[in-house]
Order: sequence, then C-alpha cells, then structure tokens
Amino acid sequence: MHSDLWSSLRRTGPLSVGVIACGEDKLPRAAPAKHLYCSRHFQLCRTYVSQRCDLWCILSAKHGVLHPNQVIEPYNERVSGGRRQIGKPGCWHHRTAHELRALFATCERPVHFYVLCGKTYRALFKRWGWDCGLFAGDGGAVYPLESLGIGEQDTWLMKQTKQRCARAKRHAHARTTNSREVA
Repeated sequence: MHSDLWSSLRRTGPLSVGVIACGEDKLPRAAPAKHLYCSRHFQLCRTYVSQRCDLWCILSAKHGVLHPNQVIEPYNERVSGGRRQIGKPGCWHHRTAHELRALFATCERPVHFYVLCGKTYRALFKRWGWDCGLFAGDGGAVYPLESLGIGEQDTWLMKQTKQRCARAKRHAHARTTNSREVA
C-alpha cells in the first residue's frame, strides 16, 4: 500500500486498519482519494480512522482498495449486482477481499479492521473475511456504525473525533505546563 504499511507491519501487537467507503460526492477533477470524496460523511469517517487506526484505506466501487494518497479521476460507478453477486468468484466483493488479503499477507500481527461502510461494502468482510483468510489468527472486524442511520452515524463520528481532539489538547497542554515547570 505504501511505506507506512511496511513500518506498521514490523511493530508488535494488533494492527488496526480503518476501512471507509468511497462516496458519491466527488471533486470535479483528479485528486488524492482522501480529498476526491468530499461528502461530510466521508470526511467524518476519514477523521475517525486517521485518529484511531495505524493505517486506513478506501473501498472504491471502481478501483477496489485505494490508498488515501492515490490520485484518481472522478467517476460514477457503483458496486454492481448487489447481494445477488456476493459469494460468486470474480464479483467485486471477492476481488476486493483478495486484494486486501494480498496487502496484509506478510503481516505476522493480527489485523483488526474498523469498517465504516454501508451494508454492501460490509458484506465484503462478513462474507469473505474468513473465506479468503483476511482474519487470520486473532484478527477480525468491527462495524461501529452498523446499527445507526446516516444522521446518527455522523453524530456519533463527530462526538468520537471531538472527544479525541479535546483529549489530545489536554495532553499537549499538560506537557507544555510540565516542561515549563521543569525549566
């Protein structure tokens, strides 16, 4: 995926990988994937996984697994076939699950996926995660937004990311205060 991946694979402990879905709202020009998708929901998901995961990627209906910095052109494509295609070799879910597996094949750490995607994309993990070996060892996937409607998802994401930002500011302030006291 990129150099961060390889350094993360060498660390110990579980590897947390955030996975977010692409979005329908896109910039009108080529851009890194993390900026191309411009909906509020995508931006909230991006902030959440950036704060909480070792790595993150985007699932694209057209491109499969995207690195956030990969530059792509805007497109208008959806995962075809829907639920009827899940489980059939060659379908989007099958190809994308194997693409993810190949990315993490050399990782000796358990991989925990934090999946912030809708039902169609979650099916990739629920159906193919075990079948293609994505969840080797103690790995697995969690779906923190699964039971929430879109408005509830956005509220939950805002709350989670604001709490994390507030906590980081308090820690930074404490370090600054402590360093002043020592000096």
